Amino acid sequence: MKQLQGDGIHISLKQLIALQRLGRLTLQKQFGSSMLSGSHLSKRLGRGMEFDEVRHYQQGDDIRALDWRVTARTGKPHTKLFREERERPVFILLDLSPEMYFGSALQLKSAFACQLSALIAWSAQAEGDRVGGLVYNCQQRAEFKPHGGKKGVLRLLNQICLLHEQGLTQRTLQGQSMAPQLQRLRQMAHQGALVCLISDLQGLDAAAHKQLMLMRRHHRLCLWQIYDPLEESLPARRCSPLPVSDGKHQGLLAPASTSSRQRYHQAAQHKQQQLEQQLGPLFHQWQRLSAGEPLLAQLRIAT
Repeated sequence: MKQLQGDGIHISLKQLIALQRLGRLTLQKQFGSSMLSGSHLSKRLGRGMEFDEVRHYQQGDDIRALDWRVTARTGKPHTKLFREERERPVFILLDLSPEMYFGSALQLKSAFACQLSALIAWSAQAEGDRVGGLVYNCQQRAEFKPHGGKKGVLRLLNQICLLHEQGLTQRTLQGQSMAPQLQRLRQMAHQGALVCLISDLQGLDAAAHKQLMLMRRHHRLCLWQIYDPLEESLPARRCSPLPVSDGKHQGLLAPASTSSRQRYHQAAQHKQQQLEQQLGPLFHQWQRLSAGEPLLAQLRIAT
């Protein structure tokens, strides 16, 4: 577990590759195998991906699909039916904006999100789906058309590492709206694609909400909302002051009174309730994950 998690700040390609053996279990345990897999099987006549059954020949059947052995044995023409795999690409939108570079416990939200992105990518690849996506920080954006196989996943993970480490040096402390990134992904994603959004939603505004509504019409949307424990609860008075830093300046966060902690927690709960009421109907699945706890434990994956 410790090896997969790293130091909680930096992300390496080796660390994300190590998650490959766990990828197939990731979302099957969460939502069932049909949630992540973009593929679905449909019956049709002809040469498909997987044999399904034999039935009596019907007018219009492709004669190339005749089962000559069964036909010879029974004296009546029979046709082979196949199940054809129709692909639905998986797109990952990874938010590495400045607000994601925050952590009060186990690791940064950004590092946690990179691990989750890798698990989703490996899981999709294990199911035989093509994986594409969009990764962005406040300085640049990397786009990936869907590719199948391990090579496509490695290209994505390598860029995730590069942009994450670049983000550690960014001086901007406040991100921007998610709207341009969502709009671009909406242009990239094929109709019917599975879109996996990984973010703390700090960049959500009216324009981003509109893009999600437009995307929801043609795609299946899943959200993994990442949060830090300190964003929900302040430290108790009996605790020692917490050292805090923005990468340049350092200070201490003094413990709060009981009443202040209650107001803070209630405000955080109210904000979350508003988010869920506003966005809930847009997502087929919504999972909240804490960067203050190990990712694999929250996904109930044994290492």
